[in-house]
Amino acid sequence: MTLTAPKPQTALGISPRRRTRINPTVKYVLKRLAQSALTIFLTLTTVFVLIRMAPGDPAYALAGPLASTEDLAQIRADMGLDKSVFSQYLIYLWDLVHLNLGTSYSFQAPAMDVVLGRLPYTITLAVSSILLTAVLSIPLGVWMARHADTRRELGANVVAVGGQSMPEFWSGPDAGDDLRGLDPSTPGSRFHHMAVVDPAYRHHRHPSDRVDLPDGSTRNGLGLRFSVHHGRTFSRSIRTRTHLAICDA
Repeated sequence: MTLTAPKPQTALGISPRRRTRINPTVKYVLKRLAQSALTIFLTLTTVFVLIRMAPGDPAYALAGPLASTEDLAQIRADMGLDKSVFSQYLIYLWDLVHLNLGTSYSFQAPAMDVVLGRLPYTITLAVSSILLTAVLSIPLGVWMARHADTRRELGANVVAVGGQSMPEFWSGPDAGDDLRGLDPSTPGSRFHHMAVVDPAYRHHRHPSDRVDLPDGSTRNGLGLRFSVHHGRTFSRSIRTRTHLAICDA
């Protein structure tokens, strides 16, 4: 005869239900997804607040100093700046959820089309940086593990940390100047030839027009950042020349 322990019961004589245990992996994934969603929301909110805190009038910056009051009012209405800040925030989130990034005033085209048009170049740069990092970092890590606690490991650590600490605005232009004699035909070579078309390009050159080898993380948005910056440079140059021509007339 076997004795069985009585089932635990509550004060009302009802047996409690067993608690369902969640798989630790599923719990970890759900926790990370929730943290990512919160991070994205806070980032978008911070971007909205910082843009609204920036000095100046976007309508005036877009229309220029020769715009009339009616033109400025029309631009504010088109951009939604005539609404309350809370309404602008809701519209901002709604458009982002529906992947509506608005219009690029530098390229006079939908911003999503501008992003997608430069996405292949960005992917090419990102994949090449990942492959370069894997090819260099894995053998270096194995070599450093085999020479742990030695001067060789210390020297390799100094070189690795130094290469990662070099800012791209310093190392990138230097690497580009050293390789200026090599001009292969690449998807981004058409931007290089802009220097021959307009000298203002070289005068307004931004450090982001160079691929920085020590740090591959900056290359994920390099193609889009490169295009947007120099598009603004030429647009600003054209507006300046137009204004000077009108003043001379």
